[in-house]
Amino acid sequence: MASAAWTASAVLSIRSVMMTPMLFDAPGSSENAIVITLALSIVTFPVVCALAIAVSWAALYIRSEALAIAGTLLPLANIVVAIGIVLCGVF
Repeated sequence: MASAAWTASAVLSIRSVMMTPMLFDAPGSSENAIVITLALSIVTFPVVCALAIAVSWAALYIRSEALAIAGTLLPLANIVVAIGIVLCGVF
């Protein structure tokens, strides 16, 4: 179930990844650490989703449920960072 959700999320996030360079069109935005953090969070999300799927399946193969749960929750870090930056409105 989680593999399907992260796969769908990764595929749907490709459009956001393609629009990420638009974050840097304002003067001075390429030196803003918060904008860079947001861009990295968006760009790495599909990779982290693929990594989460691989880690969780590998952990289930070696019968480590705790590692499988941790691997499954890995993309939530990207989501929390992006939502936190956008809701704080600091960029």
